[in-house]
Amino acid sequence: MEVEPAGPRAAQAAPVAAPPVAPASAERLPAILEAALFAHEGPVSLQRLSDSLQVPAGTVRAVLGELAASLEAAGRGLQVAEVAGGFALVTRPDLAPWVEAVTLRRRERRLTPATLETLATVAYKQPLTRVEIEAVRGVNCGAILRQLIELELVRVVGRSEALGRAVLYGTTPTFLKRFGLGALSDLPRPDALE
Repeated sequence: MEVEPAGPRAAQAAPVAAPPVAPASAERLPAILEAALFAHEGPVSLQRLSDSLQVPAGTVRAVLGELAASLEAAGRGLQVAEVAGGFALVTRPDLAPWVEAVTLRRRERRLTPATLETLATVAYKQPLTRVEIEAVRGVNCGAILRQLIELELVRVVGRSEALGRAVLYGTTPTFLKRFGLGALSDLPRPDALE
């Protein structure tokens, strides 16, 4: 038997695909969705759930609604949340003090007022350059922008068409998730904040 040597040909091998699964049955769909959301690291889009489970998106949305209602009615510690363009299984906010006391996970760094102000400027006026952010805030924001990028709340979304082609900043899906928003349109209107 001849063994093929490792090398350039071996690197061209096709990626291993997940084994095909049968379409989810109606009876098992709530349990399957609950397990899938539990196992996934972040929010999962409705389309991805629909495609992966071979179930119409409308059916998936309806079953997620039923799952959310059953978790709520049972007084469970988890809830289905629609955040950052997808669905996630998250702990109930009213249980946060006990969850934090028990878990050893790294706490999210608290944002200073200056950082929150910079983040709000980016969220409401994106995409915009650092100079535009500094014009709104009236102070240098370079260090704060680097911190927000490190926290994955802000990212580079492109370059300005103006002379110098300055970097444009915008928010990330992590920003939506951290603040419990489904989309940027869920941000409160600025006039409602006054």
